[in-house]
Amino acid sequence: MPAQKLLAATNTVEVVYLTPTSIGERLGIRARTVNAALIRMGLQFQNVNSAKGEPSYLPTEEGKPYSMMTVASGSNGDATTYQHLKWSERILELFNGNLATG
Repeated sequence: MPAQKLLAATNTVEVVYLTPTSIGERLGIRARTVNAALIRMGLQFQNVNSAKGEPSYLPTEEGKPYSMMTVASGSNGDATTYQHLKWSERILELFNGNLATG
């Protein structure tokens, strides 16, 4: 019985992570605008030292609770792995009133 109560009390909500492109599609804007808004909101910064395979953007301390770094392999037989910064679906709530045109 105690194990069943523990399992019943455990919250197993799956978090969905989205690319800036996916966020933009949901909001009707371009990924570039999403990235600019994330920078302006203090959630990410541009990785000016990025090399091939490294992410173009990195989360700030404030952005880390909303983000996750993922790794994917290249397409068309490319053996290079790439890191991508993705954002929790919860980030959509923060976009209200924080979008710029562009």
